[in-house]
Amino acid sequence: MNFKFLANLGIKQKIAVSIVVLIAVLFVGLYFFIFNTIQDIKDLRNEIISEKIEVEKKINREKNLSNLSIKLKKIESQSNKIENIFLKKNNELEFIKTIENIASNNNVTQNINLLPGKDEKKVNKTIINLRVEGSYEDILNYIKDLELLKQYINIINLNISAQDNKEPEEENTVILNISAETFWK
Repeated sequence: MNFKFLANLGIKQKIAVSIVVLIAVLFVGLYFFIFNTIQDIKDLRNEIISEKIEVEKKINREKNLSNLSIKLKKIESQSNKIENIFLKKNNELEFIKTIENIASNNNVTQNINLLPGKDEKKVNKTIINLRVEGSYEDILNYIKDLELLKQYINIINLNISAQDNKEPEEENTVILNISAETFWK
């Protein structure tokens, strides 16, 4: 470049041109410096926002997993309760002994008739007929103890009738006939 025209300028004009050139160089330098810095800041901001979103997603997934874990524990405990409702296959004798113990504990006599059940996919349903004789109070206690069994027994039909005794000083005997469904797994 030819800077000869600067030689003809006076000192004030040289200072003014130098200041203008210096300001122009500063503006150009600042523009590129600030522009690059602003662009870097925008890029960092976008990265921070995307990281924040990822962290929030991970936190939500973790919360969902912990919630699922809690729900799973509840379901497992309920599942165990449901499993205990079913009588175990090939444990018919144990079930009959349990019912006989209930009858013995309540001073009643009983006849048990276990009918063959329907074989279904997962659960077999078997009909049980019970004929129980004893005092009214003993029969009620017997029914209460049947209800307290952890296994589920669905009573289809329940019939209570009194049997007249021949001797007047004896308490009347009550006859209870129960037809119920039991579920075996």
